Amino acid sequence: MNPDLDLQLKVVLKALGDTVGPAIDPSNQLAREQFGLALATLNMVREHLPVQRRFVRRQLEDALRMADGIGAAIGGVDVASAVAAAKAILADPEAEADEIEAKRTVLNEALSAAITGLDAAGLQSVRDTVLGLSRPALERTRAWFAGAGFEPGVSDVRPLSTLLERASANANDGAAA
Repeated sequence: MNPDLDLQLKVVLKALGDTVGPAIDPSNQLAREQFGLALATLNMVREHLPVQRRFVRRQLEDALRMADGIGAAIGGVDVASAVAAAKAILADPEAEADEIEAKRTVLNEALSAAITGLDAAGLQSVRDTVLGLSRPALERTRAWFAGAGFEPGVSDVRPLSTLLERASANANDGAAA
């Protein structure tokens, strides 16, 4: 078998489209709908697989900026070990997407725990910080899922390739360098 994942996905998509799809009972609207969603999902996976690692790396970089911003907003947060682990995984050129995503989850959980119990002023400061730093991540996520057909303003979404550039190299993404 060929280890080329793109080729394997093309073969599966062709088999599903040419053989399985036509065999679905036309009167079974739910099956036809689900088949269409499955094909769309596989096409999206095929499109995004080559950039998945860069995508999750950018998400972790966003989380690190969020940690810095929240720390500055409320006088420091105790997330040093999660930040150190996140920075270490980003420094590892061999790190896989799931490992990077796991470190992002740990960092986000540490941030969440750090802000639990803040007074109203602290929560307001965190809210303003989160809103101010969320644009790049939200924009990137919109671009990631634009092909799913749920984005009302898909023509307003910048290309994913542009949004995956390093934040420091892309001054227009709203992120701090």
